[in-house]
Amino acid sequence: APLADVQITPGQTVYEFLSQLAAANGLYGRPTATGRLEFVNIANSAPVADIIEGEKNVVSVSAGHDVTPLHNEYIIVASSDGNPDISATVTDRRMAPAIRGKKIIQPEQESADYSAAAKLARSRAWISSYTPQVIVKGWKHDGAFWRAGEIIRLKAPGAFIIKPSLFLVKQATFSMDESSGRITTLDLTLPDTYSNTYPEVGPWED
Repeated sequence: APLADVQITPGQTVYEFLSQLAAANGLYGRPTATGRLEFVNIANSAPVADIIEGEKNVVSVSAGHDVTPLHNEYIIVASSDGNPDISATVTDRRMAPAIRGKKIIQPEQESADYSAAAKLARSRAWISSYTPQVIVKGWKHDGAFWRAGEIIRLKAPGAFIIKPSLFLVKQATFSMDESSGRITTLDLTLPDTYSNTYPEVGPWED
């Protein structure tokens, strides 16, 4: 379906713009081997691998959690007649209002979907806040190179990922290690963040 009126922010690259637009619609943009840009439907993606902490192909698992990007409430304030008005609000029940209260956001387009913009702001905050990373041996899984946009299932109690949980690969970085040889660093995020939602139950919860 055609998208609503959109516009590139000054200084924003075309790739950044398309990636942000895709994320708002539940898609993940990634380059192909031929230099094209394809969009993956995260909701319809099955996990390509199961990774369990302690298995011989797993070098390490870590999970950073910085609460400073998170807020209890995200408020879209738009101005159609010169007077700012609250156009949409979403909350994050995981963040106490006394710790991180409201975040005011001014949309860049007057015709924006304000409800979606508020949900996108909450999702982007989660992507910045929760940053799991896995390092595995080798550059491939099942004969194919690791790629951004793939889904994995991960269990790593040492990183407080208590139960097998789905993660989206944001970036796959290939390198060589003196002791392990070829290794791939997988930077992960929660797939829910690409459907403009946020985790009702976190991987750290039993």
